Amino acid sequence: MYVQTRKTSPLRTPFDAEHYWESRLSKRYDSQGVGDIGLPVSYNNDLYRIRGDAFSLALAKTKAKTRGARVLDIGSGTGFYVRQWIDCEPDILVGSDITNTAVEALSQAVPSASFLRCDIGGELPDTITGQKFDFVSAMDILFHIIDDAAYARAISNIGEMVHKGGHFIFSDNLSDRTIVHGPHQVSRAENWTRELLAQYGFTVIGTVPMFVFMNDPVRSKSRILRKLFKLTYRLAARGEGWGRVIGALWLPLERLSIRTLTRGPSTELFICRKV
Repeated sequence: MYVQTRKTSPLRTPFDAEHYWESRLSKRYDSQGVGDIGLPVSYNNDLYRIRGDAFSLALAKTKAKTRGARVLDIGSGTGFYVRQWIDCEPDILVGSDITNTAVEALSQAVPSASFLRCDIGGELPDTITGQKFDFVSAMDILFHIIDDAAYARAISNIGEMVHKGGHFIFSDNLSDRTIVHGPHQVSRAENWTRELLAQYGFTVIGTVPMFVFMNDPVRSKSRILRKLFKLTYRLAARGEGWGRVIGALWLPLERLSIRTLTRGPSTELFICRKV
């Protein structure tokens, strides 16, 4: 399998993603564990409410039938997007995760779907190799793949699993340049990523902002927006009560914003069609 990558990855220090996420989810298997670990569950829950709204908007942009479809969700975590897909009444729903914690928990909690352990940036397991899907989703996963070669391999793997005319929906923090945010999060250059998608047969047919005010504006250079988010974060991080209040204050404006804008300052959803 040919994978075109840049000569260097954004991080040179090895990062063991499997160990990191297994350890993290085994300690906190909730919206905080899979979301922002520095914020309380209450605020993370509101972030997931917005994620659900954004995901519904992205699905609508595909203009494709979901009922009776074959669906693969990558990086299923606590199963938030698996449950979103269940509401769409697919014929076959497969979830996957890099951790045994998630796979074991979801296998018990969601018997209507099947789950497997999979590192999408590595070699695909035999149980999924050769399968084709109408929809593949990878939500808040790809920007945690810090190695460019593994990222490209992930897009290649997904390209092999989406049949012609099918759709790939993913969230990412693409920017005008590569920005390393820490040991397990990278914003990649959007032009490079779009070229990679095209290389494996995908055309971006739309975008939806996942957040505008409630999450880190990593794509924005606005000092005002950054200061506003720092204040939001500092207040929400004070505890569950504060997180609940701050989340409730932001939710109406955030819901309006993601429906009004086509691009945002933070995480975005990219809707791709296989051609």
